[in-house]
Amino acid sequence: MHGFFFFYTFIQTTMNPGENKPAPLQFGDNIFHLDLHPSNDIVATGMINGRIQCHRYGLDGHEHLWTTRAFKKSCRGVSFTPDGSGIYGISRDRSIQLLDTETGKAIKVRETTHESPINSLLVIDEIMMASGDDQGVIKIWDSRKEAPVQTYTEHEDFIADMTFNRSHRTLVAVGGDGYLSTWDIRKPNVAAMSDQMEDELLSVALVKNGKKAVVGTQDGVLTLWSWGDWGDYNDRIMGHPNSIDAICKLDEDTICTGSSDVWCLFCPTNSMVFWEIMVKICLLKTWS
Repeated sequence: MHGFFFFYTFIQTTMNPGENKPAPLQFGDNIFHLDLHPSNDIVATGMINGRIQCHRYGLDGHEHLWTTRAFKKSCRGVSFTPDGSGIYGISRDRSIQLLDTETGKAIKVRETTHESPINSLLVIDEIMMASGDDQGVIKIWDSRKEAPVQTYTEHEDFIADMTFNRSHRTLVAVGGDGYLSTWDIRKPNVAAMSDQMEDELLSVALVKNGKKAVVGTQDGVLTLWSWGDWGDYNDRIMGHPNSIDAICKLDEDTICTGSSDVWCLFCPTNSMVFWEIMVKICLLKTWS
């Protein structure tokens, strides 16, 4: 089954109806994860066969820049560095690689970084990054050092997603064990841990200038949290019948969610309109 570059095309169509948009990118293997370059029209894709591919996209066509067989097993995540010069990749084979965006060649390789396959990746800044594995272990890495600078083991199941609040130097993580956790990455112990939500927490984003967190669940519910009040969520938004696997923040008031169901939900105000499409992408105006 061919993977395709659908996300960017859909957002452009939704936000600017009637305008030109890039054609979908076709792939011969399934895409596990993708990331967009911070300043150029370049997309990096992590493939199920362990390869990382890089394409330049545009209205006049697409250009394949390079393909690298980075990992022995599936590439589970890719993320550009803040300046776009490098691409981090994580794999089921437990390794982490940093590739040169221009050439696709490896800059740094970390072998066997976790005891379990790595499931989640977050680039914190030019030096720091975080990785989370299938057993709930989170590690903080400094590019200038070989060993992790922090190792966190509070979670009991896979780390699904992570985000970072720069003003508080705090990592927020969610996982399959139903917990949300926060970590001051300068310290070795957990800052706060939520109650058990009795549902897998699969995605997270910070909005409202870091004052609020939005979390997507296995049951298709968006839960809304206030910064510093991590025991339980304050509110929730219904809509998706299936799991909310990804959240993309478009600005401080707008998020886009990705799910495996067959509906698209658009909420510019308090109303909800549904469209049936191939993949569910949900564009939401967050609460006031």
